Amino acid sequence: ELDVGEALSVLGERDTFSKQYGLLALAVKNVWWFLADELNGADPEALFPFYGLLEDEGSRTLEIPEFSETIEPHPGFRFVSTMNPTHHRGTKGLNHALKDRMYEVQVDYLEPTAERKLLTSKTDLDQQQASNLVQFANSIRNAYPDEISRTLTPRGLFRIARLAELYSLETATRQEMIEGIDQSLEQEVNALDRKIENASF
Repeated sequence: ELDVGEALSVLGERDTFSKQYGLLALAVKNVWWFLADELNGADPEALFPFYGLLEDEGSRTLEIPEFSETIEPHPGFRFVSTMNPTHHRGTKGLNHALKDRMYEVQVDYLEPTAERKLLTSKTDLDQQQASNLVQFANSIRNAYPDEISRTLTPRGLFRIARLAELYSLETATRQEMIEGIDQSLEQEVNALDRKIENASF
């Protein structure tokens, strides 16, 4: 039943406590670029510190209530965020107040030639295998989310390529795309099965 000061005295730890800034505060103070990755997967309360930082120039601040401190960012500070479309699982839409403070830039998948080059440079797939896999990926992407509930990202392509070191490319694709799906989604499983059977593996 000690107050904080008494507890620190008893523990002999008073002098070991120091102010430590988080990454966002350090970025603001040191004129770094800050990346908020997958912004629309965060809980709403985690987004509150961003509002003041994203005000019009001249009125931007970062409030740190724990230190009773307000930091004005250097003009060179930049805030960048990424987000997935809101129909992706685990995401939600951003509220208007936050969206109104940012510019939204749509970024699509790589062009097929570039994606094929990426696959052959990072995996053991040959040109033809990589080309076939990218063609299959784009057929999946075109069917998402209307026909199937999951898409095929570059990360998924890398997983298939790694599995293809152990199995055939078709088996690796089937394992990546179908084995994790709830088998009660029979229509989707059948749609994926048809796409894999029709692919040029």
